[in-house]
Parts: sequence; C-alpha cells; structure tokens
Amino acid sequence: MHGDIGYKFVDYSLNQRAPAGHESTETPIGKESGGVTWDANGHVVGLDLSSESISGGFNSSSSLFNLQYLQSLNLAGNSFCGGLNWPNNNFCSSQIPSGFDRLANLIYLNLSNSGFSGQIPKEFSLLTRLVTIDFSSLGYLIGFPTLKLQNPNLRMLVQNIKELRELHLNGPIHSSLQKLRSLSRIRLDDNNFAAPVPQFLASFSNLTHLQLSSCGLTGTFPEKIIQVTTLQILDLSINLLEDSLPEFPQNGSLETLVLSDTKLWGKLPNSMGNLKKLTSIKLARCYFSGPILNSVANLPQLIYLDLSENKKSPPVPVFPPILAEVTTRQQPNFCFLDLSSNKFNGKIELSKFKKLGNLTDLSLSYNNLSINATLCNLSPSILPMFTTLRLASCRLTTLPDLSGQSSLTHLDLSQNQIHENIPSWIWKIGNGSLVYLNLSHNLLEDLHEPFSTFTPYLSILDLHSNQLHGQIPTPPIFCSYVDYSNNSFTSSIPEDIGTYIFFTIFFSLSKNNITGIIPASICNASYLRFLDFSDNALSGMIPSCLIGNEILEDLNLRRNKLSATIPGEFSGNCLLRTLDLNGNLLEGKFQTL
Repeated sequence: MHGDIGYKFVDYSLNQRAPAGHESTETPIGKESGGVTWDANGHVVGLDLSSESISGGFNSSSSLFNLQYLQSLNLAGNSFCGGLNWPNNNFCSSQIPSGFDRLANLIYLNLSNSGFSGQIPKEFSLLTRLVTIDFSSLGYLIGFPTLKLQNPNLRMLVQNIKELRELHLNGPIHSSLQKLRSLSRIRLDDNNFAAPVPQFLASFSNLTHLQLSSCGLTGTFPEKIIQVTTLQILDLSINLLEDSLPEFPQNGSLETLVLSDTKLWGKLPNSMGNLKKLTSIKLARCYFSGPILNSVANLPQLIYLDLSENKKSPPVPVFPPILAEVTTRQQPNFCFLDLSSNKFNGKIELSKFKKLGNLTDLSLSYNNLSINATLCNLSPSILPMFTTLRLASCRLTTLPDLSGQSSLTHLDLSQNQIHENIPSWIWKIGNGSLVYLNLSHNLLEDLHEPFSTFTPYLSILDLHSNQLHGQIPTPPIFCSYVDYSNNSFTSSIPEDIGTYIFFTIFFSLSKNNITGIIPASICNASYLRFLDFSDNALSGMIPSCLIGNEILEDLNLRRNKLSATIPGEFSGNCLLRTLDLNGNLLEGKFQTL
C-alpha cells in the first residue's frame, strides 16, 4: 500500500459514520471491521493499520487527522518513508508530521517501527488522555530510523499525561521517568544506557511489565525490583549484569523471567519455588551452576524452560531433578524444555517423556547424557507430538521411531553412534513440514529410496561424516544448505544437479569418491555462495560460470583430476574470498584485473 494512509478511510473521516453492510466484531471501545472500529453513534474510534506494508509519507493535511473521535491508533510495522533506500539498502526515514494534537481523544498510540525518525513533536504532550505510548524501534539494526526525545524531553512530553500506564521508548532513561509512578508497563528495549538498572523502578506500585532487553545495563541484579509484588514480566536479557540471583518473595506475581545472555552466575535460589505463577523461565547463555533445577521442580504453572548453554557450570552428577519430577507426574501444559550445552550426566529413556503430552520442543544436545530410544521403537505412539527434537551428542545407538510425528519441523540427531540405514519414513515425518534435518557424524550406511520423497520444504539437510554410499541423492529443490561431505558416495554428479540446487546457498560433496565431470547445469544455481567438491576424483573442465560468478564466495575444488585451461576471468564484481584449485591438472593462468 502506498501513499496517504487515510485514503482508504476518506468516507469514514468525512462522514464519521460506520460503513454499511460490513460484518463486525465487538471490542472494548466499539465494533470492529477490517481494522476500523466505530462506536454506537457510528464515529470512528479505532484504526489499526499495523504491518500493512504501507509505504510513502503523509503530512498534516492527511484525512487521518479529521478523525476527531479517534481513541486508538496503531500504525506500527510500516514504512512511512517509503521502505529501504535501494540500491544502498539503507533505511530511509521521515519525521512525524504535525496534526496529531487534533486527535485529542487518543488513549492508545503506537508508532513503533514505522520508519519515523528525528524529534518527537511537542504537540504529543497535549494528548492528555493517553494511556499507552509506543515510540519504540529496532534500535539494534544499524541505520534503522529511531525517534529522539530532546526538545521536548521525556519530562516535558508526559507532564500533562496523568493517565499514562504503558511507555515503550528508545533512548536514555531520563530522571523524570521516576515521577510516572502510575506506569504499569515499561518497555525500553534496544538502548545503550551503559548504567545499572534504575532502582527507583521498585517504587512503581502498579508495575506489571518491565522489559529492558539489550540496553547495555551493568552492575548487579536489581534486588528491590524483584520484590515488587505486582510484577508479572521481567526481561533483562542481553545485558552486562554480573551477580547471583537474590531470594524471591513469597506469593509473587511473576509469570515470565527472562535473563538470557547476561553474566549472571551461581546457583538458582530455592526461593524460586515461591513463584507459583511462573510459566516461563529463560536463563540461556549465562553462568549458572550446580543442581540448577531443584528450585523449579515444583512450579505448577511452568510451561517453558530454557537453561541452555550454561557451560561454565561444573558437571552435574545426576540427571536434572526436574525431569524425574515432570516425567513421573502429569504436567499437562509443559511444552518447551531446552537443557542443551550444559554438563548434565546420566541415562534416560526417551519414553519417559510420554506424560508430557503437550511437550513440543525438547533439546538435550551436548551434555554427557546417554539416551535410550528402544522402548520408543516398540511403541512409537507413546512420544509427545514434537515440533523440535534436538538430541545431538546423546550417545544414541539407534534411530528413534518418529514415523508418527506429524508436526516435526526440526530434527537434530547428529554426533551419535547410530549404525543403521536411513529409513524411508524419515522423509515423511512432519507431513511435509520438516525444515531442518541433521544426521551428521553418525555411522549411517544407506538411504532408502526413492529420493523423490524428500520433504518439499526442507531447508537444511546435513548428512556429512557418515558411511553413506552409492548414488548421490538429489537435494530437495528448496534446500538452502546441503552437506553430503565425508561419506563414501561413488557415483557421478547428476547431470541436472543445477535444477535441484537452484535455491541452494551451501553445497558440499567433499571427501567422497565421486567421479565424472562437473555438470554445466551447476551454472543454474543462482544463489550458490559456498561450493566444495574437494577430495574426489572429478575430471574434465571447470565450468566457466564458477570463475566468472559474481555471487560465489568460497570455491574449493582441490585434490581432484580436473584438467584443461583455467576458464574465463574474474569479474570486477567478484566476491570470492576463498579459491582452492590445488592438486589438479590445470594449465594456464588467471588474468589480472
């Protein structure tokens, strides 16, 4: 959609009446249809144009500003400056136009990620009925337009807005923020405060949501804030906080705790068990240690637990108690568990997860675990219906029977000891929805045909470092990453290979026993950036398109039997970073640019 955002609603703004014949649904402020809400008198009171791909600016004469009864306006996720500035791929930007002060009845205003930049106009301070303001943007994207609060600053902007409850901004925390004691939701993600968490936030008696992710926060964990009894969501992830966790209060309201990607360390306090309403815990990529799951084993509402990549912790001698707990009692809502890349030891039957009927994501990779899938193979239906299953480096000796998994999209069984053939059902799991498959670093010997049964949406296919032999399987046509390296394939490259790797970015057949030529059809691989055919027995010429290619970044053809003169010349737009033709029978020289 391009142009004046009001053009679809000219009739509404002029007549201030609802359109006849439109189906509608009830909302708190009126009836809604197609993003437009009107009250009992037919006045337009709500306008939601979020993420409508609107581009192009608008000005103070826009019909939008004629909607004098408007209470809710959402323009988030558009590009009112016209989108990316091609061909430089820079984000364009435009200033917020004047005219918003005419929308005196606004209660909710969302201009987040809309392409606006520059100073926030002081006229917003006249919108005294505002309860929610969202001026946030993707500040972590270099060049993405952001809004500033300088003149007016935060104090001047909100001094007349007495009902403000939710504030979403980018920019430094101004001291005047502490005067907004009625705020219940504060979101200031993606800033660069380079300062501790403001302790005055603990005095906000109505605070329910505090989100300060990726803000450059330093110092210790804000102990007083965790004592706020109304707090439901706390997100301090991607910061430089260094401390152990404090004791949690009795009967707290906390439902979501996100502290991933910080420098927090130590054992989780047993008092975490006081948080009976806690549903989501995300503590990935921190420095927690010890039997870290004792504290959460008895949380009755828990549905999401991510403790992955706490690698600094010492080895835990037994498998996490929470698994003994949740697999011996009914946990009807538990759906996500990621304990990957830690130092847990022990043995576990995969069938133990049968009582977690709603478990969709299970990641236990890269610990010191030994997982047995034998009982699952006797009765495949006992497993939950996974969407993600990651059991890399879990000492599996057999493939778990996942033939009945109709929702699986991501499967990683790499770096195990599976010594068998790849069954034909593996290409059918997920009912065609499988996107990621990694069976690398096993002892797999053969693929059951036909190869045409590859799931159509498979994007990542990694079979490298096995004992696969015979014919090279043709990749799924939409696969972006294909790795068949370090196997025992002995056939030639299919003549029409270019048809199958048209969308492929990474393709490796390295360290096999492949003979024949490099087919000319490989020139059809329009998106190829990494190509590795090294350590084979390929002969003949190098297709000239591989040398004159303007997209290819890494080309490795070393240790083959390629002959004839080096073809073509390098383009002035060549992106090659690595070129390895060592150990062939080539002649000639490269032309100097």
